[in-house]
Amino acid sequence: IQLRSTYGEISYWEVSAVTDMSGLFEDLLAFNENITAWNTTSNIDRIFHGASSFHRPPCPAGSAPAGNGLGCKICDMGHFAAEGSSHCEACSKGSIPSSSGATCQDCPPGTVSKAGFCQPCQFPFLLQEDGCELWPFLVVTVGVTFVMVSVRFLLVCRRSRKAAKVEATLDTGRRNGFNADKMYQDLWEEFPEIERHRSALQRMGMTDTEIQKQVQDMKARQSETAGVSPRYLLSDSFASLASQRSGKADPDFNDMKDAFWLCDDPLGQDVNCPRDGRPGCALVDWMPRLERGQQTHFISWTWRYKLSQIHSAVAVFQSESTSDAFFYMCFFVNNQHRILLEASGVGSEELENIFESNLTRVGQMVAILDTWDQPTYLTRIWTVYEQFVATKLNIPVTFIMPRAAMDSAQDQMLRGEDGIRRLTESLSNVDSEHAEAWKKEDEAKVKGLIRDTVGFQHVNSHVRQVMVQWILAVVKQQLEERIERAQEVVKEVTRTKSGSERFGMGARM
Repeated sequence: IQLRSTYGEISYWEVSAVTDMSGLFEDLLAFNENITAWNTTSNIDRIFHGASSFHRPPCPAGSAPAGNGLGCKICDMGHFAAEGSSHCEACSKGSIPSSSGATCQDCPPGTVSKAGFCQPCQFPFLLQEDGCELWPFLVVTVGVTFVMVSVRFLLVCRRSRKAAKVEATLDTGRRNGFNADKMYQDLWEEFPEIERHRSALQRMGMTDTEIQKQVQDMKARQSETAGVSPRYLLSDSFASLASQRSGKADPDFNDMKDAFWLCDDPLGQDVNCPRDGRPGCALVDWMPRLERGQQTHFISWTWRYKLSQIHSAVAVFQSESTSDAFFYMCFFVNNQHRILLEASGVGSEELENIFESNLTRVGQMVAILDTWDQPTYLTRIWTVYEQFVATKLNIPVTFIMPRAAMDSAQDQMLRGEDGIRRLTESLSNVDSEHAEAWKKEDEAKVKGLIRDTVGFQHVNSHVRQVMVQWILAVVKQQLEERIERAQEVVKEVTRTKSGSERFGMGARM
């Protein structure tokens, strides 16, 4: 039974004030929703009476009961739990979880456990009983040249041999029917698909350490390329999360930034990031897995927008879209624990390459404007720069606005020349040199890129041209639709008149 189709998204129900949950899922034969985040201070006796296919304690190997007792959670990287265990435990130094996650196994000689898999110590660290330790400074100084060259050569050779071995094994597997792409796709879900692929890799001769490394690499890639679904942005669960955290009925995304991360209990703080293995993950790795997927559209927008504006604009996009979409939205896909809490941002020398690489990889852009009349979009340096780069790279751009703004723009079009002139003047008011960013360091970086390359006037001219072309295309579309509707009215009047004349002739006969 898919409970979501009956109850909607229930992962974030606020149930702390409920006094009696008995019989909530009475007589359901299966249960497949994640409610491990529910506040269970209320009475939850007999909540699953009659449900027979729910991952609840006792839990399978590699997982343990969630903190609220409602379901099983997979153990974090480097932790294990035997079948039926009450909690996950960390593997001791020098060991990693087995393939089943039920026990730990020792790392091969010459390696230590780190981030959930075995790896050698990197120079200038030396393998000791408790892990990798820094060599004495004098020894490092005396032998630095020889050791650096030798160790680097050996490590490169070793990694090359390991990589070659793994690749050869995968090639053999592909020839024998193993589908690595299918494994990658199945990894978007947690249970139980990965175990089937793990067993296949073991039969091909790969070690547990090699398999775990492959899985971690795939999960890291998925984390970096995962986008948020429009369905999640439009969901009651996200709206509830935003309002409860911020204390506002209609917060903007700067309000949510403070409420989600710059607070005592940041979202995702207890989830290891697949990208670096450290605690604290991106929102896209924290939210329900069914609401994320391979990025299809790069969203150009600003955190000053209110939730209602994004909700309305995305609803407009959904009404016109014919395929599934997953948005690259910086709020969701960037690890804000690293950016906001640790201030480990991208250097200015890397900013241009990383942004252009992401935009090129995703392949299409959706630009969200809050309004046509003096839009915030054209006063923010990031969005102005994104429009310029999209034009430079020939990336197709779709413009959307909230429904009220779209209706207002259409009213202006109906006013004829004066209305169209007002639209074009407002949407061509671009001044990149004086555009702003919330983070002054970002503002300086982006303006530095513009100043050192094509210059502000060039950017302004390009963005003005894009905006005017867009609004003129909308005007043309509206005009064509009005002409088409008028033609249909004429046809209908003609048919009615013809029918009346035939009726009159018949009556005279």
